[in-house]
Amino acid sequence: MFRNILFGALICLLLVAACIGQTRDVCITHKPKPGLPSDYGTLDAVTSVIFRVEFLSDGDIGQVAWVKGSHIQRLDELASAAVHRIKFIPTMVDGSPIRTFKMVRYRYSWEYGWRVNGLTCKGTSKDKTQ
Repeated sequence: MFRNILFGALICLLLVAACIGQTRDVCITHKPKPGLPSDYGTLDAVTSVIFRVEFLSDGDIGQVAWVKGSHIQRLDELASAAVHRIKFIPTMVDGSPIRTFKMVRYRYSWEYGWRVNGLTCKGTSKDKTQ
């Protein structure tokens, strides 16, 4: 019995030690492309839309603020809708998820449509349209 208690205590200590000091930045696992505007192909624009995004500790997207808009309202709206569909693993500090902010950018051109920056997690595939 003493052996089982000692073994259980050792396992608990190892689990606690594994979590303490564990820090990892937010990990974007899915960054969807915005939809194409109805006038795609005739909309002669090359622009970027940049957002400051709040990544909540529970895995939801919080506040989204425009840092730089495209000056074309329908492109800004399409990009904003895509930002709210981002999937991610929250930032971890000492083994606990925390809220963080990160800049997210979408690029648009009349020639290629939307281009999305790659994902931020090791081991995830990058979008080939960068």
